Amino acid sequence: KFFPAADVIRLIGLGERIFGESREPEAGRKVAEVRAEIGDLGVPPAFDMIGSVQTKKARTVAAWARCVQSVDRPKLVTALSGGTRAALDSGVRTDPLEVLLQVSLDGDISRGGVVVDEHPLTGWRDADGQHVVAVAVQGREDAGGRHAGADDQRNQQENHYA
Repeated sequence: KFFPAADVIRLIGLGERIFGESREPEAGRKVAEVRAEIGDLGVPPAFDMIGSVQTKKARTVAAWARCVQSVDRPKLVTALSGGTRAALDSGVRTDPLEVLLQVSLDGDISRGGVVVDEHPLTGWRDADGQHVVAVAVQGREDAGGRHAGADDQRNQQENHYA
């Protein structure tokens, strides 16, 4: 985020292929610009949506994102699924959209995440009625007092996200 498409194109020239964005519609415009500029590389770049997504923007995010992280409500899953189905049907995308559910095990909704006691994960379904199964856990501490997933998130951010 906050970097122009030209920077992403330079990084692609250096071999990077996975990038993160956090603001729609700026991200959608940048992804379109990058894809138009680079053409067919054989291994196209992938763009993940990191952070919260407004339900009203789910359809456009589903058109360009490889993965949406931090999904925290069933309504958003349904909206992303519908957007993905439309993008697949129109040929805008060729692969399913990956979705990571953000789960709060400690019930602290101020940091985001689904409180499992309020929204059992077994009831989450996409627009086609399929279960959603990918889960990113938040709010559980390991033996060192660190929250589980913190290192994974940091590693993702350090691994080629622009």
